[in-house]
Amino acid sequence: HMAAMRGMDVTVLRPDGFALPPAIMAKARAAAESSGGTLHETNDRHEALEGAQVIYAKEWGCTSDYGNGDIDRGLRAQLADWCVRDSWFDSTRADCRLMHCLPVRRNVAVADQVLDGPRSVVQREAYNRMTVQMAVLHSLLSDRKSH
Repeated sequence: HMAAMRGMDVTVLRPDGFALPPAIMAKARAAAESSGGTLHETNDRHEALEGAQVIYAKEWGCTSDYGNGDIDRGLRAQLADWCVRDSWFDSTRADCRLMHCLPVRRNVAVADQVLDGPRSVVQREAYNRMTVQMAVLHSLLSDRKSH
């Protein structure tokens, strides 16, 4: 949603059967349109990755079955080819980077060689998030003292 609000061209790549809720997509689509960006949803990996600047990876799951190990294993078996690997970058821009919000399930969402490789900005992303979280916490605690 934030990328769409910033006027970026966003493609949501997802497996069959894992469409995002219509209300969320409508809100993100409206944000993209109002800021000059676009939002597209597909299950075609080649289409989605062609010329991409960033791959923002996230695991796919079903919230209704979260925490059920048997169902999770069955789901993961069906999604094994949805783990981001080096080959995903074959048709992206040469400077395409990998992002992930963390924590990440290694070799489930992203393969080790990508996560630890030169395309990954995940560690920098985590450091930036920590710095922002510290600033927010400081602000909240400082405001408390003045009341």
